Amino acid sequence: MRPQERRPALLLGFNGWGQLGMGHTLERRKPVTRTNDGTWTGVAAGADHTCGIRPDDELLCWGGNTSGQLGLGDLETRMLPTVVGTEGDWQTVEIANRSRHTCALKNDGRRYCWGHNGDGRLGLGDTNRRTTPARLSGEGSWLSLAVGANFTCGLRTDRSLHCWGYNYHGQLGVGDTNDRTVPTAL
Repeated sequence: MRPQERRPALLLGFNGWGQLGMGHTLERRKPVTRTNDGTWTGVAAGADHTCGIRPDDELLCWGGNTSGQLGLGDLETRMLPTVVGTEGDWQTVEIANRSRHTCALKNDGRRYCWGHNGDGRLGLGDTNRRTTPARLSGEGSWLSLAVGANFTCGLRTDRSLHCWGYNYHGQLGVGDTNDRTVPTAL
């Protein structure tokens, strides 16, 4: 695990789904911080939801949840940061703009994804939505992940690059335009 700078989260912009985590849906046009919010080691923001990791490696998500992208087991919107799962051993979290799925890494390199799974963007072997963090059985360790609007890529510990999900324009880099529901090596 790499050391990460700890800093308070600055919040601003559109807040129609409560994605700023302030308990309301008012827009913020200037940066603000939540009172007594503490520090974060990582924050990822999408179009309608946000997730962050605390110094104790706890993962919290908030905002829109129409596809289960908050990982809380339901489809209910949250306007305040809410803890995901019971284990506090998260390293990084990734979300893309216009994405309704989330992926994150545990400290030991295990990859989890959840939310909308059209075209296999969760990399779990199917296209079924997940409302809690899910892992592909038997999968090896990962170093990093990058989430796109409809696809995801990741770097494994052996330095091999894999991508999965929507591939209509060949964005997965695998030499064709077929969607992939599991991580596929480039």
